[in-house]
Amino acid sequence: MNECVNNNILYSPGGSSKLWKPSVAEEFMPDYQVTFESLTHAINMYRKYAEHVGFDVRLNTTSRFQHEKSIKINIGTNEFQIREFQELHNHLLYSTEERIHSKKARKLNYGDKEFIIHAATSNVGATKAHKLRAALKGGYECVGPKESDYKKFRKKLGNIIGNMDAHLVVNKMNERKKYFPNYSFEYKCVDSVLNAMFWADETDKIFYKEFGDVVSFDATFRTNKYGMVFIPFTTIDNHKRSVIVGAGLLSNEKIEN
Repeated sequence: MNECVNNNILYSPGGSSKLWKPSVAEEFMPDYQVTFESLTHAINMYRKYAEHVGFDVRLNTTSRFQHEKSIKINIGTNEFQIREFQELHNHLLYSTEERIHSKKARKLNYGDKEFIIHAATSNVGATKAHKLRAALKGGYECVGPKESDYKKFRKKLGNIIGNMDAHLVVNKMNERKKYFPNYSFEYKCVDSVLNAMFWADETDKIFYKEFGDVVSFDATFRTNKYGMVFIPFTTIDNHKRSVIVGAGLLSNEKIEN
């Protein structure tokens, strides 16, 4: 039985299982008679075919022959030829409308990566960054990568800059002092490792001036990934509410710190 499904021919030999045979122009078909001058040219040929037909490809091995799921390419000394090609698929192929969900369409381009990085430096998460990107480009259909793709890159970005976190925090705090004269920030390093830091803004200082007769502080558990103790300094205002008059991070709870 042959049917047309999303411009592809549905082929079911004997009716026992369904196989899909792409309906594709001859010019895009892999050719056994063609000799490629490089492996890259051979791979690009097949990926162009896959994109035209409507399915994703994945490079499996690079030994004696190249394997991309349904094609194998012999690797000679100075030439490359198709060794085996499987045209039938055991799944539906992308329609023209569905190709925005393909792996290639969802790949982050330079603009996407730059946008995520700028959003991260402004303390904007991946989910909100994706929404903003879609709004700026005219809708989600205008953004190839999905929200999950933004999250994966943001996580990877976090892993990359992880070793520079302390340096970034110190720079950001010192930068804030330039624009807010009443902002205080102090830190201490031991053997080039951030050991302690303290900060208080103008509002904290106003609260301290008005309600600073009794100040308490309580070291919370090391719940952050750096294992540092967070210490808020609090007092009670005239409405009997706790207000912050400063805060700090310590690597340990020794008295001198």
